[in-house]
Amino acid sequence: MIKKFIFLINIVSLILLSGCPRFYNPWEETTFKPDSEYTPDPIETLTPHPTEITTPEPTAVPTAVPGGSFVKGINLYGDAVTIEGNAWISYSDALSSGFSTTLDSTYSSSITWSPPADTDTSAMLNKTIYMNQASFIMTQTIDNGNYDVYFWIGENYNDNARSLDIELEGNTVATGIGTMLLNTWVKYGPYNVTVSDGALNMEFVRITLDPHCAGLAIFTSGPTADPTPGPTVEFIETGGLIVMEAENYSQKADGTGTYSSYSWTLNNAEAGASGSEYMEVTPDDGGYANASPDSPVLEYDINISTSGTYYVWVRRIATAGGNDSCCTALNSGPQYEWAYGNASPWEWANSPQTYDINTGTQTFKIYMREDGAKIDKIILTTDSGYTPSGTGPAESGTL
Repeated sequence: MIKKFIFLINIVSLILLSGCPRFYNPWEETTFKPDSEYTPDPIETLTPHPTEITTPEPTAVPTAVPGGSFVKGINLYGDAVTIEGNAWISYSDALSSGFSTTLDSTYSSSITWSPPADTDTSAMLNKTIYMNQASFIMTQTIDNGNYDVYFWIGENYNDNARSLDIELEGNTVATGIGTMLLNTWVKYGPYNVTVSDGALNMEFVRITLDPHCAGLAIFTSGPTADPTPGPTVEFIETGGLIVMEAENYSQKADGTGTYSSYSWTLNNAEAGASGSEYMEVTPDDGGYANASPDSPVLEYDINISTSGTYYVWVRRIATAGGNDSCCTALNSGPQYEWAYGNASPWEWANSPQTYDINTGTQTFKIYMREDGAKIDKIILTTDSGYTPSGTGPAESGTL
């Protein structure tokens, strides 16, 4: 009986112990074990992907504006004005700040100028100093260094009335300039000069009539954009005729400064171009450069064996008043602004400007005046009665 009782007690104890929580016994030595064996998943070892290295597009370095920093502008015989955003001093202030001249006469006019000029530029052009039938010298005290100099000249007497040379520091920098139609004007330069004696000497050397000048501006000499060479091309004049495809330039330079976003670019979108290609000023967004040395330019080297007066023709398309012009120049001479008018499809236009070209290698230039201008072919000829047709004659040979 007693054995059965003890057996029942053990059974009950086992049941109670298995179904009840186990209380902590501080006197019992225990070792903690987890309720179940936990094997963690293995940690995934991540293999990093190679970092993609992006090479940034090269940042365009702004090209310095020819002429560098503005130093001084003088309204010769006029009041203080603002020209091209620069503050010019009056003639009287100039005479008291290091400027002197051998000029003996002044002249005032009220001309409405062509090309159109803003109020201050027009006022400046209408006040000139001149020398009666003789050369004259202007001198400006200035720090020694390299400078670019510009001169403003307008014709207030008669068509093609005068011509002159310019010498800076005794060196001839321009020849036969100043010949233009009545009531027109030209900004000449830049002419580079090095001053080493503390004074900039500027001489206007008379060729015909009275040399005169309305204004001048001096800038520190800055680097210009490097021309982009085209094919090695020097066109050969034969019998007084030179024919050039516009896209076969000898070299070109993109715009700088205000016009740094513009360039002459190769295009073939317009049907009927000679050789299927032509040059266009892009972008076409309403830009207007006048006769600026900062505008993009195409240059054509020409080898002349027949000296004489050459007439200029270009084959162009122009669909609006905002893309129907360009500027032309020979060597380092001034730019001539040429509004050749609308034409579509391609048509030839003859420039009123002629060029007296000597033998040897010369450079004919076409500058942007308005964006969107499209030029296909260029002809220089000594024949005043010559008129090209169609796509014109075959391109001249080259050296």
